[in-house]
Amino acid sequence: MAATGKIATAGSVRERKLISVIVPVLNEENNIARAYAEVCRVFEEIGRYDLEIIFTDNHSIDRTPEILADIARVSAHTAETTRPSDPLTSVSFDGGRRAKERHLTY
Repeated sequence: MAATGKIATAGSVRERKLISVIVPVLNEENNIARAYAEVCRVFEEIGRYDLEIIFTDNHSIDRTPEILADIARVSAHTAETTRPSDPLTSVSFDGGRRAKERHLTY
């Protein structure tokens, strides 16, 4: 069953689909907070979907894991971090497997 919220429109209430955005990262300490904020802004502006963000970290050696942990603690959206041991191409697939919904974007 799809994870949804509700949207009230003129005379009706409809389900909101959950969209999972998978973001593979590697040593992105200078970009990750801005990228997260921009994805949230775009989804808020669209307003028709619930948002789940899954960051898949491929063993960053900078502050990326700490920044992602901070985002996950305060996020209104699900910001999940993973550290798969496979090559970067598998990082994307790992994020897809962890998504709550099958409406995915990379």
